[in-house]
Amino acid sequence: MKNSKNKNIMKIIRFVIGISIILFLLFKIGISEILSTLAETKLGIFLIAYVFLLLSHFLDSLNVYMLIDTLKNKIKYSDFFAYYTNSRIASLFLPGRIGDFSLTFFTKRHKISIGESGAVLLLDKIITLIIYSLLAAVGFYILLDMNIIVYLLLFGIVGIVALIILLNNKVRQFIRKKILGKRAVIFKGFSKFFFDIVKKHKIRLLLNILNTFLRITVLSISYYFIFLSLGVELALFSIILVESIISIAIMIPITINGMGVKESIGIFLYGILLVSSEITAARYVLSIILYYSFAFILYLITKNKLNIAIKHNKK
Repeated sequence: MKNSKNKNIMKIIRFVIGISIILFLLFKIGISEILSTLAETKLGIFLIAYVFLLLSHFLDSLNVYMLIDTLKNKIKYSDFFAYYTNSRIASLFLPGRIGDFSLTFFTKRHKISIGESGAVLLLDKIITLIIYSLLAAVGFYILLDMNIIVYLLLFGIVGIVALIILLNNKVRQFIRKKILGKRAVIFKGFSKFFFDIVKKHKIRLLLNILNTFLRITVLSISYYFIFLSLGVELALFSIILVESIISIAIMIPITINGMGVKESIGIFLYGILLVSSEITAARYVLSIILYYSFAFILYLITKNKLNIAIKHNKK
């Protein structure tokens, strides 16, 4: 009970910190300046960003599907796309990665256990983390003139420690008994399915890696058109590097979902590329509009399949 209360207090503190950073940025840059910049947005160019966001979402869902399709119980891609879409929508509103892992609830309808789907999601997240880390290392070297060897060495050490933890049976037993407790039964088979995919489906893993690079590129193209709609043209590779650094930085749980931290780092890094603060701030406002309107449209398209899954799981 006390532990739960402390967690809630920490969430509130992180939320307050995030809001405080956002408010500081708004007043530092100037709300009127941001609104003036937004008023100059070229709507036709901005709408192109929707196309690439949709393509990025499709590639993202395909990444997870090609791994979940290795499991014994199968699921049609059309059903999976609906579930995955709504888990991503949930992640826009829920703290941490709770929204992403809500996918495990929907796949239960197809007799895919939480342990199975959880293993797939974790493996996909690990691959994405590794790729973002490598791109961020290049970004640190080019944009911040940091020694890439030091960064890769630190990343390698962290990776080795994480691998040892995953492979160590005593550590896994400790997690099951002390952290998961009675909920451990829900995650039954997690380790088995995780290592089965790694050992038996190397081609799928390779495809996932290649597709992750493609997805990051396509998502960055979406950001490219948002900037272009504001009258700023940036090199696509520069956007990829900046967004990779941001993706790694917001994993540090300072605020809820990186709120405020993401925007602060973005304003700093794009500033190195000679993009003004008001342009970058306006870009983040447009990104919010893009993501939430996109989520609403996709929800309307997929809600029927979602409702069927929810009704089935209530039985």
